[in-house]
Amino acid sequence: MRHNIHPVFRICPIIILLCIQLIAQTDTVTHIRLEGNQKTHDSTILREVCHQIPAPFDTAIAEEDQNRIYNLGIFSTVEITREDSSYIIFVTEGPRWIPFPVIHYNEAKGKDGWSYGLGLALLNFRGINETVHVGFSTGDADNYFLFVQDPWVAGNHISLGLSLFRQTNIDAVYAYRITQQHLSINTGFYIRQLHKFSATGGYEHRDIQGESTNPLFSAILPEKQFDHLFLDFTYEYDTRDIYIDPQRGSQIGFEITQNAGLGKSVHFNSVQFWEKKWILLRHLSSEPVLSFTTVAVIQFSDRLPLFEHLYLGGEDYVRGYSPIPTKNPPKVQNRMENQNIIYQSLAVQQTLFPRTDFNGIELGIDWHVFFDWGFGSDSIKEFRLSRSVYGYGFGFVFFASGFGLVVFDFGFNPYESGPYLHLSDSN
Repeated sequence: MRHNIHPVFRICPIIILLCIQLIAQTDTVTHIRLEGNQKTHDSTILREVCHQIPAPFDTAIAEEDQNRIYNLGIFSTVEITREDSSYIIFVTEGPRWIPFPVIHYNEAKGKDGWSYGLGLALLNFRGINETVHVGFSTGDADNYFLFVQDPWVAGNHISLGLSLFRQTNIDAVYAYRITQQHLSINTGFYIRQLHKFSATGGYEHRDIQGESTNPLFSAILPEKQFDHLFLDFTYEYDTRDIYIDPQRGSQIGFEITQNAGLGKSVHFNSVQFWEKKWILLRHLSSEPVLSFTTVAVIQFSDRLPLFEHLYLGGEDYVRGYSPIPTKNPPKVQNRMENQNIIYQSLAVQQTLFPRTDFNGIELGIDWHVFFDWGFGSDSIKEFRLSRSVYGYGFGFVFFASGFGLVVFDFGFNPYESGPYLHLSDSN
């Protein structure tokens, strides 16, 4: 028996489909609108955008686009919103010419370890995120430098850069004067967004002057001049949300460096591995960030030059100790100077003063607590947990867009009262 369908029921599916299509269209972005970029080329921003156009507005992808644009380092504010069918990207450009003080603290020398100078940073040169840094310093280290970088000259983040510097300082451990001259060219590229490759090649000359009272000096460093051609290759898998101060994500990579000695200069090579992870603890009201860091440095040479020796204590590795072996508790002095190091750190960081935009410069302060552990040796076969040391403490992280991070840490160890002051920066 054939049943007749009422016309109303025939029309209903059509109406439902039309409603669904209408709803989808109201949520669809069909074009991108840029606001606030007066000097930055549109293409510099648009090449970081992964959101499909046209497509329904995706909040997660918009957040990723926002982070990528912020990570360019030339904007103090980046906001992405949707208005009708517009994908709106609003940016606040930071200053392009930034004179900055060049201040460096060699904690191994205490009050005599300060260097002062002046630099000039040209950011977002020609509006395509090219950067130029030039400057000098005097004091503990006499230094002048020139760094030029174009992070995207072609293809997928294909970069090109030049580094030139000359530095003279007195070694904190062996008290010899060393002058280093450096010239290099670097390039790199991405595969997709997360796999980053870079290579640096160049020439370095080192000149050693003076003698040391340390009896190991002449035995370990009989030469006075060193000339090397070097080649460095780096790979990173990088999922950080914000490069300069991550809240979540990871950074895993390795670096292989070969130094070919010219003339009588000794050859030496190194391999470095690192893994860093950041976890935002959203379930806690204050939303702190938990971070883990692992670093391993292995060096190979028949006679590793003294200036390549590593020091387990200090700002670079286990905080709560001095980089100078003899300035540490007697029990651990013989564990500090090494050719190879394995290091781990655990930290919890939390906002003290939220980052705020002040006329194109974003400023903020965090505090953190940390626990460091590591050990080293002069050969891989001698790696032993009995040579390990650990330290702990707290500190403050000062953030300024365009300048990076400056960190003041107060480190302690279980053998003495302390504290040790550790001053470091992201540059």
